Amino acid sequence: MRFLLGLLVLAVSPAFSAVTDFNGRWDITTTSGSQMRAWWVELAGVGTPAASGKARRIRKIRQRLRRRYE
Repeated sequence: MRFLLGLLVLAVSPAFSAVTDFNGRWDITTTSGSQMRAWWVELAGVGTPAASGKARRIRKIRQRLRRRYE
């Protein structure tokens, strides 16, 4: 019985560890027509009952054009 329980825990553990990959700071950019909007999102405790997060809109977006070297 202990062997089956241990095997079950090992089989399910990768699924739970993948959820915690969402913890951290993320920059999200969306476009609607020609208008761009951006937010910083910070997530903590993802996959637990005590999950929390913050979101902050970025008011001004500056785009840098990449130079093409040929």
